[in-house]
Amino acid sequence: MITRITLIGPGRIHDAAVTLSLDNVEPRPDRTIIITPYPQHTIDNMLGGAWGLDLSKYEFVDDNYFDEFYDLNMYKTNKWYYQQMLKLCSIDHFDSEYFLLQDSDQVQLKPYHMFVNGNINMKCEELFNPYQTIYADGVEELTGLKRTFQYSLCNEMMPVEKKDWHNLKQLIEQKTGYTWLEAVAKIRPMEPVKWFSEFELLGIYKTNIDDTVETFVGNPQPPINNWEDFYATDWTKQDTCKFLTAPLKYMQCTQAKQVYEHFKHIIQKET
Repeated sequence: MITRITLIGPGRIHDAAVTLSLDNVEPRPDRTIIITPYPQHTIDNMLGGAWGLDLSKYEFVDDNYFDEFYDLNMYKTNKWYYQQMLKLCSIDHFDSEYFLLQDSDQVQLKPYHMFVNGNINMKCEELFNPYQTIYADGVEELTGLKRTFQYSLCNEMMPVEKKDWHNLKQLIEQKTGYTWLEAVAKIRPMEPVKWFSEFELLGIYKTNIDDTVETFVGNPQPPINNWEDFYATDWTKQDTCKFLTAPLKYMQCTQAKQVYEHFKHIIQKET
């Protein structure tokens, strides 16, 4: 069983609607859980009404759902860490053989195959900014493990095996003396440097303990600073579009639907 976990944060509901409308993951997950602070009536009106999505395909979970099972108070004042902990809580809490953590602010223009030759398939990117080194240093402090190759695993898709998560939790506790939930908040200050990446943690661990992992390197996305940049980009050469900055970030419904129509045309040409 494959369970997809995705988060929709404040102001990102139309961004996420593009992602959900252009689902391009193979095989299709058996279950999709969406964690969001949006109330049900907004989900119904926006995703169901404005976008016409079949909401029966998704399970919507409020951010506060996990408070019954985990003490997240140490992270709630810092959105960067809090959203990552929600993803890790999801892997820990829900029952599934495999999980796929998928960012809701990106579109897979080419199919993402979770398995290649029967093995987990991870997307990588070139090391190009200092935070990628900071994230890897954090993983080493949590687990004692280093990168196995000179690429970052901090991307928009992260496949996870539940059995690996159980073993990773034990490793973190052995290395730090804290539970996995406490360790990130305890081993070093969370600010001013945001040093933790859940994708790097999961990816570096997996590539250390499993030499059958398949990887591929995504094409770097050109800067999109305005709509002229967006329409001038040859998206047929990209495997993904990430909604990193305005105008793609925090889109209104009309803007998001224009992006959807543009990418729907691109994706249809590729198939």
